[in-house]
Amino acid sequence: MLYIHLCNDCNRFHILNGHKSKCPICDATMQEMKLDFMHYVQMNEKEREAYKKESRSPRAAHQ
Repeated sequence: MLYIHLCNDCNRFHILNGHKSKCPICDATMQEMKLDFMHYVQMNEKEREAYKKESRSPRAAHQ
């Protein structure tokens, strides 16, 4: 199964198989997004950036 992750240092989305915790690029900690793969691939770049910004907000960290 594919999972969407966001690297805390690179600030990039990664599509990885399984539940990973380290970034494949910089080895920093990643957070797994509550976003399924099919929804992610249907988003345009603007929507992805908005989702990334929203997930970085302090309010999102407490949800």
